[in-house]
Amino acid sequence: MPNYFVTDANGNKRGPITPQQLKALAEQGRITPSTPLETDTGHKGLAGQIRGLFGAPPNPPSATPPATLSVGQAEPQSASVPVVTGKNNLLLIATGGGVLILLMGIAIGWLMMSGSSTPAGSQPEQARNVQVPPIDEEINDEQPPLPPPPALPPEPEEPIVTEFRHTDRVNSAAFSPDGTRIVTTNLDRITRVWDIRTGEVLQTLEGHAFPAIIALFSPDGQKIVTASNDNTARIWDAETGEELHALAGAFETGNVRSAIFSPDGTKVFTGSIGAGDAEGANGRIWDVESGRLLQTLEGRVNDGVVVAFSPDGRTIVAGVGSTAQIWDVETGAVLRTLEGHPAGRVASASFSPDGTKVVTATNIPPQDGHGVRIWDAESGALLRVLEGHTAGIGSALFSPDGTKVVTASFDQTARIWDTESGAVLRILDEHTGNVRFASFSPDGTKVITASFDHTARIWILTE
Repeated sequence: MPNYFVTDANGNKRGPITPQQLKALAEQGRITPSTPLETDTGHKGLAGQIRGLFGAPPNPPSATPPATLSVGQAEPQSASVPVVTGKNNLLLIATGGGVLILLMGIAIGWLMMSGSSTPAGSQPEQARNVQVPPIDEEINDEQPPLPPPPALPPEPEEPIVTEFRHTDRVNSAAFSPDGTRIVTTNLDRITRVWDIRTGEVLQTLEGHAFPAIIALFSPDGQKIVTASNDNTARIWDAETGEELHALAGAFETGNVRSAIFSPDGTKVFTGSIGAGDAEGANGRIWDVESGRLLQTLEGRVNDGVVVAFSPDGRTIVAGVGSTAQIWDVETGAVLRTLEGHPAGRVASASFSPDGTKVVTATNIPPQDGHGVRIWDAESGALLRVLEGHTAGIGSALFSPDGTKVVTASFDQTARIWDTESGAVLRILDEHTGNVRFASFSPDGTKVITASFDHTARIWILTE
């Protein structure tokens, strides 16, 4: 559908003007049949030659009527629109081939259109001098906008491997920050990095003298930290498998039971236990780049594997006896204690993604089912008790959006809970051994579990 240009009284070409706007100008008397027009494809003529703009156009004296256009009609491909070029032009239209033959007056016509003098009384000169008011911007007879195209259906997600088999019991399993890899630890002393699409082992981390208890990625996915019964934690390059630092336990003999990166990836916290009745502070904070010890926490943390930095990296929470404590990272001082578990040892303590809550769990059979508790991180008030497991719990962690908690239990199940109501949303019960560890994927659509049945499994939550 062509657009048009109008030449005004000052010789300026105004436009482009849609067919609807042209019709509005004609109805308002702001253009006349003798107003010169030009289409955006270069054809020139008079407004009166457009069929339907002012009514039926007058028949020219020629026996062959000139081709006309209706308002809004696309220009025909088999015939040319007559061109007004000057006085006494003689036009011959060959409709079959669309060939326009100019027999005479071409040079005079072009001079007339460019403003040269012509004999008095010439019709094109009169048309040239028609006073056309400026085109107001408010004339806008636009068609209603087209509806947006329908949304494309989401691309189907690539299938993933859901079971990763080991030669011995699996202690931990966790996703990488981009959700494409997992890292697992088991009793054969080898930490493995897997591709979840292919099930292929991408890297093995070997160096611990005894099995690693837990392994976690750094926030950027480039490093991995492991904690082992050989009394060390180690930092590794996740791509090459190279050992970067070995971090000693707090005691001459003992085990490092927990290790985790800070949210900015610059620090690592480790928790140790000593041989026999060894006493003393055992929570340490290390510099990742240098492997240097930065701070030792006051008091004594439990041997649980799940500890956590707050999202802002300023505090740490860990189990201490049947309580959990929150420490200041810079000073190592205890800020508050979360008391309320009736018995047992708190083996897991972690913050919610917004840092306002803490979830804790004990690793012995819960009394009255009260093995998992949610607390207000600021006041220490108990908010919720999650009841249902029938044995001790190895880990309890929030989902990325904070609306759910996943727990792993020695009752051979993992459970997903609603943090507001405390209701069980789903029970993951296909393992045949104790479930030692469970955590969400970064997007919250999957859970991975580690079990003493020699497998790590991925569970799809969106089905």
